[in-house]
Amino acid sequence: MTNAVFDLSNMFFRSMFIVGGFGKKQYTFDSQKEMDQLMRKVATDVTSVIRTINPTRVIFALDSKSWRKSISIDENEGYKGNRTKSEVINWDNFYSIMNDFIEIVRSNGFVVSRIDNAEADDLMALWRDELLHNQNQHVILVSGDEDVRQLVDSKKHS
Repeated sequence: MTNAVFDLSNMFFRSMFIVGGFGKKQYTFDSQKEMDQLMRKVATDVTSVIRTINPTRVIFALDSKSWRKSISIDENEGYKGNRTKSEVINWDNFYSIMNDFIEIVRSNGFVVSRIDNAEADDLMALWRDELLHNQNQHVILVSGDEDVRQLVDSKKHS
């Protein structure tokens, strides 16, 4: 069995910047047109990957508020301390689009994985361990996040 495990949070944030124009134009996600473009971009990217690898099961991992943010780190202003949310973006609409997408895929039989205090890459590691090591299934991790490289692993066959 082949499983595709997506970092859906990462896909949404990257898609937000792509449809928003990388500074050429500034999307606020106040209009239905901008919201529809984001939904279409994520859906197109997800279906393209699914068609390419043709997995048996698709799992979408989502960020929750991370436990890492509660750790005090003096260097670099703490964990992801230099990140600020844009005040121009309508974050309620952004998360509404994400929630709509989640409900659509869940209602169509896809697995949606979110755990309090865990980021998507934490969940991807858990899915990798369970499916690869405990169930001896293939796992393809789908993310644009560079941190996903630390999750590469293989099952040693004897």
